[in-house]
Amino acid sequence: MDLRRILQKCAEAIVKHVEATFVRVWLLNDDQEVLELQASAGMYTRINGTYSRIALGKLEIGHIARKKTKYVNNDIVHHSRIHDKKWAKREGLVAFAGYSLVIGKRVIGVVGMFFKHSITRTILDTLGSVADAIAQGIERIRAEERLRQLSGQLLRSQDEERRSIARDLHDSTGQDLVALATMLGQLSGLTPSKERKKRLLISECNALAEKCIREVRTLSYMLHPPVLDHAGLEDAIRDYAKGFNNRTGIRVELELSPRVGRMEREIELALFRVVQESLTNIHRHSGSNRAKIRMYRNSGLKLEITDIGRGLSTSEQRGKEEPGFELGVGIPSMHERVKLIGGRLEIESTSHGTTVRVTIPFGGKRT
Repeated sequence: MDLRRILQKCAEAIVKHVEATFVRVWLLNDDQEVLELQASAGMYTRINGTYSRIALGKLEIGHIARKKTKYVNNDIVHHSRIHDKKWAKREGLVAFAGYSLVIGKRVIGVVGMFFKHSITRTILDTLGSVADAIAQGIERIRAEERLRQLSGQLLRSQDEERRSIARDLHDSTGQDLVALATMLGQLSGLTPSKERKKRLLISECNALAEKCIREVRTLSYMLHPPVLDHAGLEDAIRDYAKGFNNRTGIRVELELSPRVGRMEREIELALFRVVQESLTNIHRHSGSNRAKIRMYRNSGLKLEITDIGRGLSTSEQRGKEEPGFELGVGIPSMHERVKLIGGRLEIESTSHGTTVRVTIPFGGKRT
């Protein structure tokens, strides 16, 4: 969730519940030693005005951050530390409270509040707790963002490794096996027909080599289909569904809108992995011999993979039996991939089947 939007909600809640005239939240830019305004609610809502950037140690907000403290005043019109007393008097402002947002010994920002009434001890105690909660919330959101970034880097590294292995399998191992099968064929031709045992052994070796060629090509394709890079997601899904049907006997019905077009590489790859993982789950767990893939655009992009068949029975929906679509290690990976491209993934099971649905608001960019 966007940190700025969350801080804006916090500022609005403070205005509402303690009747503050306006509330602002600044976060510290450590590199520049500047407090940058992130949220403003109440009488002023702009975040790009005069006090959108305040250096550490400057004005009251900067002092609060520098000293990692709080500052409260119930007579700001007559107090020397208030920068613009005429403005405060004109607006009828009476009190100010500023709290540094601190995690451990590290200041991360300041929340400042102006009031048209005096601040009571009860309000002060409440504001102190709110400031602590905001600081902890900011740290948690930043930690989650760092974790998301790390997860994204890991997934990208895995995809690059898959692409590299797929290329090596196709260009090196696959070609070596083709050469081996060719030489075995030549050897069979040079072996006299009367030497039946030798010819049989060579024939079996040749059949094994051909089997290895097919499996290496399939593995290379499963790791990273080249058609995804060259032709895009629609063609990659069609190609994969055809191969999936040949390998498993599960018929895949396709409903792919031509309006989808090409998208950014990471979006197409994430959606392809969702299709791949969903079909794998259908093959392993659903017991169905039919599946359907729909992809279309409306206000955004929707991708649906449906297991047409068993789904979940009433008792299974109550958790009494093992579900047809298991929450394996691939499901969290799908969730993470979809989240990284700004989408939402839902899994819906009924007695008629299970649907994996991805929604991407646009947002999901065309190329």
